[in-house]
Amino acid sequence: MVAEHDVPTGLRRCNGRDGVRRIAIARGPPDGGSKSGAAIEALLRTPSFTRAIVSGFNSNILAAIDLEDAVSVEIMMKSAKSVGRLIGVLLVVQLAGFIVPFVMLHPITRGSRDWLANAAASSFQIKAAVFLLFANTALAIGIAIATWPVFRRYSERMALWLIALGVIMFALQAVDNAHVLSMVSLSQQSAQAGGPNDVFQTLAAATGATRRWVHYSELLAIDAWIFMFYTVLFRSLLVPRALAVFGLLTVVLHLMGVTLPLWLGYPSVTLLGASMALGHTAVAVWLMAKGLEERPFQSKIR
Repeated sequence: MVAEHDVPTGLRRCNGRDGVRRIAIARGPPDGGSKSGAAIEALLRTPSFTRAIVSGFNSNILAAIDLEDAVSVEIMMKSAKSVGRLIGVLLVVQLAGFIVPFVMLHPITRGSRDWLANAAASSFQIKAAVFLLFANTALAIGIAIATWPVFRRYSERMALWLIALGVIMFALQAVDNAHVLSMVSLSQQSAQAGGPNDVFQTLAAATGATRRWVHYSELLAIDAWIFMFYTVLFRSLLVPRALAVFGLLTVVLHLMGVTLPLWLGYPSVTLLGASMALGHTAVAVWLMAKGLEERPFQSKIR
């Protein structure tokens, strides 16, 4: 057997056929063939030579992997920034979708006697608002899907919840919209009948009450979706944690000031509800300016 010190230093870093070729050169020309061939054969069978080959091979592989990882990390970070900027724009659109349609629905937000008499005259405006509400809840699903490649690297469970809550928002909004359009139809029928009477008033009171409860459920789903969105940002550090905390705080204020009063019966505080617009705007502006700031060696959150 050939000892490890018999392997030339340069050969300890070579591998495969190149190693055999260099060994042959190092051993010199054959003197009849048998002795040099036997020496090479013995060298090839030594554990130290095998380790040298494996070590050199592993070093090459690790270097290639390191280079590939570095390129992948750079691509992921650039992708996260571009996705973040897109989401920032979509959040601005979503915020407008939370405000403008509800303003357009003003003719049916008054008492049953009022909307029964006036909704028919504003039917086009109300139908346009319904379309915008559909589009806005579909946008929530789109945002959840667009963020999926980034969010899933930190918490696949939360990323799935964001998509699921978006689907729930859309489904509840569809039911809410059906009730809104039913109110418009009832108002039109009342106008054709010559004005509200006791039968129409009774139907209007029942229809309006049903719509309110569906709408309250929709508000809960909206708060849940936005809360989950900010929670993922908070856990993943894709935006400054203080910004995510501010967003979460505004959702809680909206829940306590607008949504829960409708369920529990205590007076609403509209100013608290408006605070959520500030949180949405702050996060949207940051994302449009900076994108999602993915860090290459963050641990995945379970």
